[in-house]
Amino acid sequence: MRYQAPLVEWISFALNRSCLDQTLESIRKGKKIQHLPAVSDTNRRYLEKILREEVVKQFNDFERPMLELVLNSIDAKIRGVTDYNVKMLVKRRSFTVIDDGNSMTLEQILRFLIIPFNTEKDGIEQIGKFGVGFLSNFYYCINDRRTSITVYTITKDESYSLKFFCPSTSVSDIVLELKHIRRSKKPRTIVKIDNLTYRRSKLITYLTQHLVNIPSYMAKLTIDGVWINEGYRTPWISVPVTLQVKDKEIVQEVGFCRASPASSSFIVLTSQGVKVKVFSCNVNGAIISFPSAVRVVEGRDEFKIDDNYKKCVYAAFEAFEQHAQIQNVKDICFTIELFSELVSAFQVEYIKNIPNIDRIEKILFGDKKYMLLTTQYDELAEFLGKACLDKIIRVYPASFQLWSNGFNVMSDFFNHHMKPVLVLDMEKEKTNYHRLSLLGILLRLLNFGQERVRKVIFVRVDPGTSPFYFEGIGSGILYINIRHFLCRGSLTAMKLFGMCSELYRSEACLSTLHGRVDSNKEIAPRILFRTVASFYDRAISTRT
Repeated sequence: MRYQAPLVEWISFALNRSCLDQTLESIRKGKKIQHLPAVSDTNRRYLEKILREEVVKQFNDFERPMLELVLNSIDAKIRGVTDYNVKMLVKRRSFTVIDDGNSMTLEQILRFLIIPFNTEKDGIEQIGKFGVGFLSNFYYCINDRRTSITVYTITKDESYSLKFFCPSTSVSDIVLELKHIRRSKKPRTIVKIDNLTYRRSKLITYLTQHLVNIPSYMAKLTIDGVWINEGYRTPWISVPVTLQVKDKEIVQEVGFCRASPASSSFIVLTSQGVKVKVFSCNVNGAIISFPSAVRVVEGRDEFKIDDNYKKCVYAAFEAFEQHAQIQNVKDICFTIELFSELVSAFQVEYIKNIPNIDRIEKILFGDKKYMLLTTQYDELAEFLGKACLDKIIRVYPASFQLWSNGFNVMSDFFNHHMKPVLVLDMEKEKTNYHRLSLLGILLRLLNFGQERVRKVIFVRVDPGTSPFYFEGIGSGILYINIRHFLCRGSLTAMKLFGMCSELYRSEACLSTLHGRVDSNKEIAPRILFRTVASFYDRAISTRT
């Protein structure tokens, strides 16, 4: 049995409570409806005015009504379901949204779907404008009389299709055709727009841009089988939090998702995936999804700073803690910096106020004793061996400023681990250690660009790949590790050449050496070797 009438008449009938229940029962049993209640001219004009406002003037973007269909499908998620899918099919002349959430009964269709501003949504859990958002799609029908919108709603007990079309360009002529369809074992809702003229690539881009930040724990969103809100970043981590709304407690989730190194370096704060505020970030950023109970200030891209907001900020740090636990050790420097960026984004004045700060600190730093800036660490990385480097945590400037008070810094590391075995003042050149003195004398020839080697300090430390570390920047100190294999045993010509090559190759000395020796990377080591080797031969002759 088919039931067809102008949409305005359906709305008027649905608002008439005196005959609604009886008519619903007739439709469920497939019986003929004798007549729909007549609509007075006054009511008709009023209903047409409301429809016109919602259909024609609701959104500026042509694609936005289709986005509202997707948001409605996300809202239809059944409470407690963890694996929820919303599928979008973008074809040449049609657009379809499919979900397996809460489908609508016949009564819900007539009381809520087709009536503007009438909804069961409380505004606490949902992100779509159910009713208003759906009605905006009628714009496609009045813009092109060939376009139709069909809704298939399949529940456990009843199944219907609703087809909307318009033979003219007036909202008063929109028609609703309702009929029974075959019942399915699996409840679902399908909304399909047929004979729609649009640019497929533009719609896909639009939907992706607006839906990419929707947390996957809310819904897995696919366009033609391609997962659009996951994949280029780490999995979402969600933390439940108890919030206060309208004198009652509700439990909602705060989501955290880390962007991959290949994606943008921003911290994005969202309200259920809808972008609210964006902060630039020195490292690959993250997306924080606040639940609907955290209110957005109307007319401003800001969250309302209240108890719900503060609870969700602390929940975000709990999610960050879970993320940090599974991070690769090699990426820990970036994770530490992300924490500092989050502190700044959330405007946390004292990190000690974060409830789980001790656990976060333990995960990020372990038993590290020394904190160095990344530039300092990189300069020492070739000079020091693994045993020393394992005691150091490398951080960016923002993190250094936030955490350094609780750690030993570079000067402490030098005092503890790089105590001098021998110091050669290049103005005096005197020592009782002939072999080490010889090396110091040879190195006296080297001026590192504008930085002259004023002092050579020999240390005994776990060796890295290079025996040299040049401190420079006014001090003119060259450190030589006597535990390095090039510095141990007798000083042969081969070892001397190795030393020259290492000194030239060393990242810490490379730029300054070019100023003294040669700008040609191939010729410079040979010149350096010949210069030093001549003094080596002279020293050997003196000893013999």
